Amino acid sequence: MKNKTRKIRRGGIATKHGYLYELTGGDPALDLANTVDNRPTENRWELIPSYLALLSWAKQMGILNRSEELRLRQQAEKFPKAAEKARKQTVSLRECLFEIFSNVADKRSASAPALRQFEAILRSAIHEHRLTQNQQTVSWVRNDTGLDSITWTVALSASNLLTSNHIHRLRRCAATNCDWLFLDFSKRGNRRWCDMTICGNRAKANRFYSRKKNSGRKIS
Repeated sequence: MKNKTRKIRRGGIATKHGYLYELTGGDPALDLANTVDNRPTENRWELIPSYLALLSWAKQMGILNRSEELRLRQQAEKFPKAAEKARKQTVSLRECLFEIFSNVADKRSASAPALRQFEAILRSAIHEHRLTQNQQTVSWVRNDTGLDSITWTVALSASNLLTSNHIHRLRRCAATNCDWLFLDFSKRGNRRWCDMTICGNRAKANRFYSRKKNSGRKIS
């Protein structure tokens, strides 16, 4: 579940209780794609360096409840190689989703290899879920909580977003050092930044500094 007691900024913060993620994408698939900070620069920062970090992210997203998180933590401690394989699988999905969604946000066609990769992951995700109906609502439910269940859940969320009416709201942050993706639900539909208080204010400060610098130049 998303952190409700404090709003996390600047990509997230490390605490004694674990890493707290900044969740501004508006969808689990986008928030997974955003687990790389400073992506377009040489100083990329991996925000899911371990399987335990992945569990923390999934718990904060609401993908896992507390008991599921503890169960997977125990499995990861017992089978560390399998846990690392599952983490790498999720990272692979993340990069695939970033390729697809960033192109959609930029009004470009996603590459055929990325679409084929996502299609293969989605087939596995569907295999690991079943459809259930509650009154008028039909939803996907995981068959089991295995080490790779986070990957499958996010893949289904990505599929739902790609085929939803919200896909036209997809944006990429306009900051030069940020490639985070988000759904723009602003009234005017002109949101430019993943987080106005960070990327937006930084851009405003840079523009102010540039104008001040230029206005101070002497004309010879």
